[in-house]
Amino acid sequence: MEQDNNVTVLFIGDTGSGKSATGNLYLKSNAFDTSEKPDACTLFPAFHHNKIDGITRCVIDTEGFDDKDQIPEDQIQRLTQMLRCCDLGINAIVIVVPAHIIRITKGVKNDIKFVYDAFGKNLLAHLCIMFTFCSKKFPDRKIKKTEYKRDIIDYLKEISKEESIPDIPLYYINARKPEKDFVIENMNKFHNWALGLPKFKSSVIKDASFGYTMQKETETKVSLGTFTEGKQTFEKFCDRARLKFISNTSGEMPSYSNWTTIKEYKEVISEISEEKKLNEFLAYTYEDGIKYEVLVDRVREIITNYRTGEITRGEWGEINRRKRRVSSNKKVEVVYTRQWIERSGKGHKTIKADFQRKVFTSADGEISVGEEIEIPGTRTENFFKPEPVIIYEDDGCRII
Repeated sequence: MEQDNNVTVLFIGDTGSGKSATGNLYLKSNAFDTSEKPDACTLFPAFHHNKIDGITRCVIDTEGFDDKDQIPEDQIQRLTQMLRCCDLGINAIVIVVPAHIIRITKGVKNDIKFVYDAFGKNLLAHLCIMFTFCSKKFPDRKIKKTEYKRDIIDYLKEISKEESIPDIPLYYINARKPEKDFVIENMNKFHNWALGLPKFKSSVIKDASFGYTMQKETETKVSLGTFTEGKQTFEKFCDRARLKFISNTSGEMPSYSNWTTIKEYKEVISEISEEKKLNEFLAYTYEDGIKYEVLVDRVREIITNYRTGEITRGEWGEINRRKRRVSSNKKVEVVYTRQWIERSGKGHKTIKADFQRKVFTSADGEISVGEEIEIPGTRTENFFKPEPVIIYEDDGCRII
């Protein structure tokens, strides 16, 4: 490819800004992969060219740096290597910005800082801004021309320490509508501007001090709080990792990525169990002559702390009460026969009769006896006259 018969442009900008689609529009071919989604289509720097009207148009498409505080070292190295291998030289560096963006983003600043660190002050006259997704009557052109352009110039002054910056041309296109007059007009203006610029060699790109190296940091057993499942209380932990971004520029503080969880796990802190006493005697009670024993079931809470080994026992509480019959009052009638002798006139009579009485036994075993009652019709009597009984005689006298 002849050096004097080509124009080479480098597209930079945030992911999703439309760099690849703009590159295709400029090349008038579908050389780069594009998508309607805001995700990155260009994962590595890419180079394509196409010959139009005798001029070879060359496009270097880059991956977006986005809104990171620092740029990954490998991403910088990929782009640096790409530019060093490009021996055609670069005519223009195009900052691609979606039309709805009002202020300069951190990602665009990162892009500008990278190319400035790489090429130095020579690139200041080779910068332009390409606003994408525009319409013919794009209402914010005045704002872009004043405020956005001013932000870019102010940032260039800041990093270059230059008091004045060459004019930065602005272009408005819509890659989805390449047939529109304003798109064709702006692309032609851009092409003529880039074609009229002298080339600067990309192969002499300097090692960019911008960017960083990464270190992985890990933490183990990071507490995520406690929770309870059933009778057990757990503490949840995780092992996690993050990236530490160490700036290649001396004096800058490192930054960090968000923590990423590697593993989650839990440990038992404490457990609640129960201790029970069943059928514990409480008291006796009496109902309708029946003796009952009152039995209770009791329970108490026991908390075991597995970390300290401490065991805490709560108060006993009653969970159930019931009665169990022990005994009852009993009443029986006892019938028996008695016989006795009574004096009757000059004799005696033998009397025999049946009797009955009630015997009460309480539920506690105490016995009480009722009144003796003769059963009518059971009495019999036998009269007899007893003969004198001589016990001994004394001087002719009988002692009876």
